[in-house]
Amino acid sequence: MQAMKRLLWLLGVIAFAYFAVTVPIGKHTLWGHAVRIAKTPEAKELADGAKETARDAARKAQQELDSASSTKPAQAVPAATKPE
Repeated sequence: MQAMKRLLWLLGVIAFAYFAVTVPIGKHTLWGHAVRIAKTPEAKELADGAKETARDAARKAQQELDSASSTKPAQAVPAATKPE
């Protein structure tokens, strides 16, 4: 049953992709509209802002991890015992 659901889902994705690149909606296909929108200055500005925010968040997370690891004492890991 699970395999059938996955197969139907995959067929739906394939059908959507096919129609997105072949069926015109006005002058362009869905894919063509998406590409034209992505090339606008506003979309590029949005992408640049998102990248900058992600870099800031990653930098802050790295600093917090570094400060947390330098303030915590290392925990001793118990040695594995061998059965005798």
